[in-house]
Amino acid sequence: AQTRLHGAPPAGAGRQLQLVETSLIAPGMKLAVVRFHDREILLGLSRQGVVRLGEAPAPATESA
Repeated sequence: AQTRLHGAPPAGAGRQLQLVETSLIAPGMKLAVVRFHDREILLGLSRQGVVRLGEAPAPATESA
């Protein structure tokens, strides 16, 4: 399920940073996938901070 970060504007054309998906894995702990410069980055988020867990090439998107 895709969710927005608090205060983040909606995804739009030409944006460099896009929140792809978040998942609550335990109270106070989330996983998030963000797309940045043609990469998808997996982040672990907790009350203590943010950790990059991995990254991969973003899947190709179809142009209209």
